[in-house]
Amino acid sequence: MDPRIEDSVTCIGPDRWLLGSLYICEVVSVPSDAAVAIWEENGKTYCIRTSSGDERRGLNDSAANRIHHAGTSAAVWNIGGMYIKVKAWRQNMQLESDTIRFVKRMSSVPTPEVVWMSASALHMRHALTSYVNIIGHFVD
Repeated sequence: MDPRIEDSVTCIGPDRWLLGSLYICEVVSVPSDAAVAIWEENGKTYCIRTSSGDERRGLNDSAANRIHHAGTSAAVWNIGGMYIKVKAWRQNMQLESDTIRFVKRMSSVPTPEVVWMSASALHMRHALTSYVNIIGHFVD
């Protein structure tokens, strides 16, 4: 993939991350009405919203908060107590969030809560895309 999957989430400033090329995750004092996801952790409020082009410059540190890198197909970051997983995906492939919801409905196996998921083209090269799952704490 280009860019590499492990570069899909980058720290672009203090308490601000670029998710792919379309979304910003940031610490805010008042969440925006346009936020697609909001959560609180350790007295801070985190918000994910659509990015505008002028915000995409900054530190560009993809190693910040990254806790796992699985070859060319997946990487995981921990931001504000949430696990942000970016995974390679192709059209007509089942989404991991759908599998998690199925397991949750059909069994008592502890599963993570999917807080937000975007299957839009975070990065695109040929038919291969990536998607992001925001995964919270495990729930029973």
